[in-house]
Amino acid sequence: MSGAAVAYHLRPNKHVERHLFVDLLDHVDRWNPISSYLYVGFGGVYFEDFKLLHAHFGVDKMLSIENQRWVFERQKFNVPYGCIHPKNLDSSDFIRDVERFRIRYKVANILCWLDYATSAELAGQLNEIKSVLPNLAANDVLKVTLPANPSVLGVKREGMPDADLFDKRLEILRNRLLGTQFLPDGLTANRMTERHYPEVLCETFRRAAAEAMRESPNLVFQPLGSYVYKDTTQIVTFTGIVLEADKVDEFLEKTSLKKFDLGGPAWELIKIEVPELSLREKLKLDQVIFKQTSTPKKHRPVEVQIKMGLKFAPEVVDSRRMIENYIRFYRYYPSFHRVTF
Repeated sequence: MSGAAVAYHLRPNKHVERHLFVDLLDHVDRWNPISSYLYVGFGGVYFEDFKLLHAHFGVDKMLSIENQRWVFERQKFNVPYGCIHPKNLDSSDFIRDVERFRIRYKVANILCWLDYATSAELAGQLNEIKSVLPNLAANDVLKVTLPANPSVLGVKREGMPDADLFDKRLEILRNRLLGTQFLPDGLTANRMTERHYPEVLCETFRRAAAEAMRESPNLVFQPLGSYVYKDTTQIVTFTGIVLEADKVDEFLEKTSLKKFDLGGPAWELIKIEVPELSLREKLKLDQVIFKQTSTPKKHRPVEVQIKMGLKFAPEVVDSRRMIENYIRFYRYYPSFHRVTF
């Protein structure tokens, strides 16, 4: 469960994804005030998401669950706000007692982030997702993070054909999932690559969510945004809201989610891949992007590359892709400052 050893706040792609999550919740906030929710997440020892949601929305009912005792002791020491309650619980403990926590905190709605950190327990994680969704009420929000690195299913040995590697990965994936109940229909081994494996997990998550919602025929799990990014490892995230089936159109109209080009109501994975920039590089990029127009999307990466006079990757084509991604996500790019306590 825990990400105790990882300084998530220093990862640029993770930073972008976290702030996109806030943007998604800004849309939900037009429908139902986020400040009234109980937030449940895995705080680790840094509580980055807790601090962000408290600062942005004023959420003041927050529960951090942690199943490792030594991490839990560090959590208690590092709690930034008195409204955050760390509990030495497993995620399955929370899932079994969702209503009890709803009653205890006197809230109508829950915002839950299941931030899974290990690939080996994928079957259990999907089963937890299937278990929690029927226990959620209308307007509850669920976010799920899953590791998406196919190399954990098998690495290529010297002289090993790609086809054999992909067959091995698919076999291991089926064994971990105890068969094909979660896997998309017609899945082939050639999708067991770094590029396509996140798509497989997206389809797998979608299937698990659809099966879970059969227990609540009057409700639907409406996607808000799905992302894939890579820092130390590749990650996929899925965020959705439980809605009454006859309120979906009204929700989409009121929140303007369809107009948000970095999220949306479809199961579309958006890749986040921003360059690691020095402060001078970032400032120069911003100057070039905004020099002639206030609409950075109008700038072609090749023109920005020429004006910058340097590359952000060994190959020009990769550098231009990085620039294109920076232009797309520049509003979310992290800025770090030295602080003296």
